[in-house]
Amino acid sequence: MIDTKKLDERGRQIIITLNSDYPIFKTMAKLNVSLFGGVLFDGDNVSLIMYLEKPADMKREDSIFLSKVPHKDLGDFVVIKDSSKEFSELLALGQALRVYSVILDTIHFNNGKVVIYLRYLMADEAMITKMITFSNRNIPGFSLEYLGKSEQFENLIRRLSKFAGISVVSLTFSPLSKEKNPDSKLKDYIMEVKYAEQEKIVCVYNSSTDISGEKIHRLKKEPDFYSGEIIDDELSKLLSFLTVEEILTFRRVVKYENSNYNIDFYLLKSAQKIFLKRVSDYVQKHPDNKLSITEIQELKGEG
Repeated sequence: MIDTKKLDERGRQIIITLNSDYPIFKTMAKLNVSLFGGVLFDGDNVSLIMYLEKPADMKREDSIFLSKVPHKDLGDFVVIKDSSKEFSELLALGQALRVYSVILDTIHFNNGKVVIYLRYLMADEAMITKMITFSNRNIPGFSLEYLGKSEQFENLIRRLSKFAGISVVSLTFSPLSKEKNPDSKLKDYIMEVKYAEQEKIVCVYNSSTDISGEKIHRLKKEPDFYSGEIIDDELSKLLSFLTVEEILTFRRVVKYENSNYNIDFYLLKSAQKIFLKRVSDYVQKHPDNKLSITEIQELKGEG
């Protein structure tokens, strides 16, 4: 696994809780259902994507819940997607993700509450404050559970793993042509994916040397931190291919060293089989690219 201490140690964390009367959350609260997910924005339309693991002994509450919502059964887990213009509470989250250093770790839908885990850098404190004060005034059911220094990401994941199995799949990737690879002009760095949008992947970078350029910009007041797009087309295509709705990822980290990439995907353990199938498909489609699985481990909480 990639050592993410440099990404984590300067981080700040926000944990936001929302209470909503939106029908799917009222059903969750009534049936005591807990699951993780994410969110997509398209103008005023908000799409919630939620993932429910299917244990061998499926609880009656889970079965009742699934009978009431549209879902896609993928064997080991179920994907639930609900789109609406009515769930305006999450529009503030869309604004927050536009802030350069903000990264969404996950959304935990737990017993009718929506718990949002975000990280950011101190340089964006003013923007975060504006988002919080606006949300506190205008969003019913908004509350701030925590704001302060970020814990190590692995510790957060281990705490959340009591609700669902979470694993890390580590890959190595060597571009087809290092000579034509734009990143070959860059020095070593570690970066984390913020989000993907219209074939553009936006990331937060950490590097001890200047890597700024046309598409990568230094963050003000944050030494060694940058925000911008991935400029290596091969890496961008690989990450896009491995990032699909059927696979819930908590984190995507890339370490660039000696013109090669190490990549860690933190994902829902029940989606691991589908993820590995995607890796296999990529290798078959691009046999000249060197893509290897180097490690798989489950992150288990204490006790």
